Amino acid sequence: MRKEKILALTTFAILLASCSNDDEIPRFENLEGTPIVIKAGVNNMITRAGWDSSNLPDRFIVSIDQDGTEYDYENVMMYRKSDNSYAPQEGTTLIWGSNAHQATIKAYYLGPTQRTLEEGKEYSMLGEYDAEYIRQCDYLGACSAVEGDIQISGSAVNINFRHLACKLDVNYTWSNELKSIDDKKITWNTHEGFGYKVTINFENGTVEKYDDSVSQSYNRAYLYSNADGTYTSEFLFAPYCSSPKITIEATIEGETRKFEVNVPEPAGGFKSGHRYTLNVCVGGNSAQAGTVNIAQGWDTNTSDGSFEME
Repeated sequence: MRKEKILALTTFAILLASCSNDDEIPRFENLEGTPIVIKAGVNNMITRAGWDSSNLPDRFIVSIDQDGTEYDYENVMMYRKSDNSYAPQEGTTLIWGSNAHQATIKAYYLGPTQRTLEEGKEYSMLGEYDAEYIRQCDYLGACSAVEGDIQISGSAVNINFRHLACKLDVNYTWSNELKSIDDKKITWNTHEGFGYKVTINFENGTVEKYDDSVSQSYNRAYLYSNADGTYTSEFLFAPYCSSPKITIEATIEGETRKFEVNVPEPAGGFKSGHRYTLNVCVGGNSAQAGTVNIAQGWDTNTSDGSFEME
């Protein structure tokens, strides 16, 4: 009898604890009528030329389908607040309905002039030549159909954005004959043959080629010098290309020289969300490129395929 009483008391205590937890974390069926809180982060990227979780876009668009209820929301512009959460424009509130557990959510950042998510619309990933302009073309996407993109915790929607663009980091070094020369610098570089026109598949959160347009030679990358006298450029583009190449202008002892290098495509082609590295060695009369390699995430500074040119 004593054991039965202890068991009953233990069961009652567990039930009380369960009720207490229910008050702290609302269940889906208790969310109806409560405001939806939107939070966002960006996966696997720490770079000057793109978005990351400490440097989020000022706005993005979200659509929430709660199984055809009156609480469906389409193309709602969300604005970043000081705590990096997002809210719609003042006077607008997103509300959970009775079918919160069945909500289908998609969220996209598609450039600074984005207003709506439209199937089949042409979007351009073409950037300019400084970090801020290039960042604007770092398209982000998340949708319920992709595992890990959207998480619902209590009344909050946590959006884990994926990068829809590709990124190419080019590391420029000097040949042995130029290493001892102090008066040398790379003044600019341009990229030709890289894709930039895309449409968005909103159901699976991917970009698809809009047509066969590729960038022309005036599309500059973000170029900067390093403390050891080498240079790095960062370039965002759509995951397709046609005979891609880079033109480099260097000044060596007051003389301006131009070089062209072909960019070898990786096996299987370029893919969204991948960061690629390429080493280029600049000599007195020519420049040579190594192989394009996939970096492990967008947050490393490592590169492979290095070599020295005499």
